[in-house]
Amino acid sequence: MPKALKIRNLLLRPHSTIKALKAVSAARAAARQHDWKTAREHYAQALAYNPDQARIWIQYGHALGHMGQASEAMQAYARGTAMVPSADSFLQLGRSYKILG
Repeated sequence: MPKALKIRNLLLRPHSTIKALKAVSAARAAARQHDWKTAREHYAQALAYNPDQARIWIQYGHALGHMGQASEAMQAYARGTAMVPSADSFLQLGRSYKILG
């Protein structure tokens, strides 16, 4: 996609979507540093702005899982999987079930 079209699309997005994108960006930066608490907080913020994004639910689940919150991670994976079933979402959901027994 040409850069001008990307910029145009960003400008036309609702304000809440832009805030969600910024929160996801901050969450990914924190996750790269293995700062799971900060990543979780930013993913939660992104979901508050845009709760219909399955990928954010899956990433939120990753952060929760890394923090040892398997039950909460499973709930996040289940929500993301219900929205957009994918191999990754089912894999993560299955891992959560395995951890919880």
